[in-house]
Amino acid sequence: MKKAALLITAILICLSLYACSDTKTNTPADKTAVTEAETGAVAVTEAETEAESATEISAVPATEGTTAHVHQWSNATCLAPRTCKDCGETEGATGEHTSKKATCTQPEECRVCGEIRGEALGCTAGTDGNCIRCEKTLVTIETVLSAPIDTLAELNTFVHGYFSQHCYMIGNFRLIFNTVDGIYLSWGARNISDKEIESIIYKLEYFDVYGNPARDDITGLTSFTGQLFGPFEPGKRFYFRKIVGYGSRVRYGQITDMTVIFSDGTQVSGWYGYKTWNNIRTEDSPNECYIIE
Repeated sequence: MKKAALLITAILICLSLYACSDTKTNTPADKTAVTEAETGAVAVTEAETEAESATEISAVPATEGTTAHVHQWSNATCLAPRTCKDCGETEGATGEHTSKKATCTQPEECRVCGEIRGEALGCTAGTDGNCIRCEKTLVTIETVLSAPIDTLAELNTFVHGYFSQHCYMIGNFRLIFNTVDGIYLSWGARNISDKEIESIIYKLEYFDVYGNPARDDITGLTSFTGQLFGPFEPGKRFYFRKIVGYGSRVRYGQITDMTVIFSDGTQVSGWYGYKTWNNIRTEDSPNECYIIE
């Protein structure tokens, strides 16, 4: 009986110890500590994951999946700096003018903005008589005959000596009218070429006081075409006075088209263009004359 009581007591003590041990392990405080530890571990793990993820994104170009833009530059001009043909971005300063070279007839001009620089070069004769740039034939009327021989002093001499002298060496480029409106052309010039002139064909056009074409009273024409015969040696001058028509409305004339024929058979045609001036009216018919110096 006594042994049985001891055995039961021992069993109860063991059960009590076991119950105490289990209670200490599973207290609410212990459970909280464990939960916080576990939560902290989870937070650390998530932070590390986010940091790793951010590093990967920044390493990817913003244009991921597209081709990088490459500028297609056009050259700078005098109006704009060099410019990308695709996006319009510019770089640097404006450029220099891009000029077309001057020619015999045109000055230098910028191809982009049209700015004009300087003057036309004019023709330059080569050894063959043609322009070294445009190959134009440079034997022109201006290089063959001088301007009409005329000065104020020569004019005074002509006017004062008109009625007493038969002919005049000095050419006074004018029209002389008599009482019946006969028109005399008075003209002198010099052969300024290096070749002998055989003859000169000239065209004299008539104009009224207003600058309009005037007609010959007899022929009805507004011009007269005549011919002078030489020879006219290089450096020599000629002078002639000849009746060329009748015109009551004619006030002045202009020698326009002309052909100079050289003794070697060559010739040159062109525009002479000089107008007569200080035309004279007389009470008598002036004497015709023709002099080669």
